[in-house]
Amino acid sequence: MISEESESGNDTVSLVPANKENVDTLANLNAVLFPITYQKKFYIDCLACGPYTVMAQLNGSIVAAICCRLETHQDLGVRLYIMTLGVLAPYRRRGIANALLGHALRLAQQDPRIVDTYLHVQEYHVPTGYVGIKSVEKNEYLYVGNPKLDDHIKYVLIFHTGSPKNDQGMLLEIVKFDGYYGIKSKRFGKWLYAGNPKLDKERRHLLMFHEGDPTTDNDMRVGIFGSLVTAMAFKAFASVNG
Repeated sequence: MISEESESGNDTVSLVPANKENVDTLANLNAVLFPITYQKKFYIDCLACGPYTVMAQLNGSIVAAICCRLETHQDLGVRLYIMTLGVLAPYRRRGIANALLGHALRLAQQDPRIVDTYLHVQEYHVPTGYVGIKSVEKNEYLYVGNPKLDDHIKYVLIFHTGSPKNDQGMLLEIVKFDGYYGIKSKRFGKWLYAGNPKLDKERRHLLMFHEGDPTTDNDMRVGIFGSLVTAMAFKAFASVNG
């Protein structure tokens, strides 16, 4: 395990090399960070790269990773390809990505085999129009409709079978504001809300659609990273036009 100081000056990030014992942790992290599923060959290349592929651990939790591959070119020699670099949204702007990238670049500078390092940058946009948000675990879409919790809180969010293509209760609009996002139901025209009332002591952040809007209610503001809804860790799938 390697220690790196983050830019905040307060947090020590431990870099954990990827290996056969923890590769599932790396795969689970990438499943949250990126809207694509990497196949077995990807992780074989990661492990074959040795100490270049590492995960970042902060306060006991794995929060980021850099995945690399060594490529041998007949004319150029060995190149280091940085395949992915990602940090969970709550831990960004702490210098963790810099620590991961710096670690890989320092190793490359010390490795006489490597002639250069390269990467491709792909920007993931929040989808325009209406989207369906699908649970990775349950393989069902978020749905707004019946059953009603009570006469006042009737727009409770649940997972349900079906498809956004033929059910407006599954169509959601992601709207960008200044520094945050709001999620709006097409069916009811109301915004996603997480606040009172509490369902119970353990599940106090009941998700529902409610009167008001995110510009005046902090409980309606959510963070988005890539194509994922951060606070809920659900994958946002392709846009479905209403």
